Amino acid sequence: MNADDSRARSSQAKTHAVATPSNGWARPIPWFTVGSWDNNQTAGTRPFLTFTNGSTWSMPAARSAQTTNVDWAPVRNILPC
Repeated sequence: MNADDSRARSSQAKTHAVATPSNGWARPIPWFTVGSWDNNQTAGTRPFLTFTNGSTWSMPAARSAQTTNVDWAPVRNILPC
C-alpha cells in the first residue's frame, strides 16, 4: 500500500464513523428490514440513532418499545445506552 492508498482508506473510514453527542462511537445497523425495537436498558437511558440522511433521533428512555412497523432501512447506526 502506498501513501495515497493509506490516505484514501483513512478518509473513507472517517466518513463512515459517526460521532455522537456523548463522544462515543455508534454501531452500524446491518439490516434493512421492517421490525421492532425494545429499550430494556437501565431506566432512563436513551439510545441515539443516526439516519442515512444525516438526521438524528434520541430514542425514548428505557423502559420503552415499539413492537411493530419499524423501518430499519434509513437507520445508519446507533449508539446504545
